[in-house]
Amino acid sequence: MNFYWIYEIPLLLAFVIVAGFFTLYAVVGLWIARLTFHKKLVYSHDRNEQVSFFMSSIGVFYGITLGLVAVGTWESFEQVQERVARETAMLGALYRDINNLPEPARTDFHNHLRAYTKYTIEEAWPLQQQGIFPTKGIQMLTDFQDELYDFEPTSRREEIIFAEVLRIYNEFLTMRRLRLLSVNNGLPNVVWMVTIVGALVSISFFWFFIMKNKIFQDILTIILSFFIGTMIFLIAMMDNPFRGEISVTPESFEILYQQMLNNK
Repeated sequence: MNFYWIYEIPLLLAFVIVAGFFTLYAVVGLWIARLTFHKKLVYSHDRNEQVSFFMSSIGVFYGITLGLVAVGTWESFEQVQERVARETAMLGALYRDINNLPEPARTDFHNHLRAYTKYTIEEAWPLQQQGIFPTKGIQMLTDFQDELYDFEPTSRREEIIFAEVLRIYNEFLTMRRLRLLSVNNGLPNVVWMVTIVGALVSISFFWFFIMKNKIFQDILTIILSFFIGTMIFLIAMMDNPFRGEISVTPESFEILYQQMLNNK
């Protein structure tokens, strides 16, 4: 189960659709309940107490589950952001360390890294936002790596610098792989099933209350269902870190690319 369609529409409209669905479900269900079994019942404090007891019991378990899912999704989003930031930092450090290598190797290496950074911004990131695993960067880095391994240090100083360049390059590759593994990152289907079914069941308990003030019951039902819908909307928007308006952007790569251009 995924919410990929939600990332293709404006944020406000997506919010209205998700939150509105659960609100509409609650209102329509309450209306049907009043047309059916409510007619056979009269107001009873004891009955409402019983419904409230079961609703509270289920609400506690569902509330904890929903909260844990929301926190886990947020932490996953933050983790992807951190990986992107570290990848950019490694790429920037690699570019700076290469400054200490002799020509013409230095210029060749810099050209490779600038081209890769530009590709990441203009081509790889749009593909990631569509859930597509970008592959062109692999060949670009392979070409860079071949030239890097062909470089022969001619002094002790160059040997030390080259060793540091290789270390940073390997760290950069690790962070890049972690980023790419997050392209289709998302909650398992079973978690989404429990989240949505739990929301529908929790909202349904409001249909079993018999209140003398129907308008008051309507307001409470709308508020509860709207809040649950809002939480599920938040989880859906954070579930895929590279999709939608609320997503990890290539801003750090863009800043780095401008620095590369300024330091040619």
